[in-house]
Amino acid sequence: WNLYREDGPAAQGMAGTAEYRVNDALLSPATRTAADPSVRGGQGYRYRLDAFFPDGSSRKAAEGSIFIASNSALGRPYPNPYRPRNGQALYIPYRVLSIDGGKSVELRVYEMNGRLVRTISGTTAAGGGFGSVTWDGRDGRGRVLADGVYFLQLKGPGIDDARRLILLR
Repeated sequence: WNLYREDGPAAQGMAGTAEYRVNDALLSPATRTAADPSVRGGQGYRYRLDAFFPDGSSRKAAEGSIFIASNSALGRPYPNPYRPRNGQALYIPYRVLSIDGGKSVELRVYEMNGRLVRTISGTTAAGGGFGSVTWDGRDGRGRVLADGVYFLQLKGPGIDDARRLILLR
């Protein structure tokens, strides 16, 4: 067996193609899985499996397409630097995969020394996708935090990402 991946326009169903063999050597007939280490998230791929016979001939055995989702990620907080004035909240965007949709996420705010100063809980959209958490620049007791550098960490199923934020009063 040989596994081929089509790249370029053909992978999106258009004319023109580049074809790459995924496996280094012929796959045994007992093989049930094959990994393609060069795929990237956020892209679609088209594959074809060819069977090879003792007489040297080959025949297409299967083909199909797959879309590889991008990873879940925490976006850049906005605005940064953040000045909590007139009730303006800090907007912290994130993206989660569809399999992680409808689940709890938690934003943790840390001082430079690693001390946790605030935790904000939320829930992702049922189908995954984009969401956001807001923060008002206050600690867990409602006090406005001092100027400085803070770290924002978003944790939840499929996501554990952090960003740096500058807080100015």
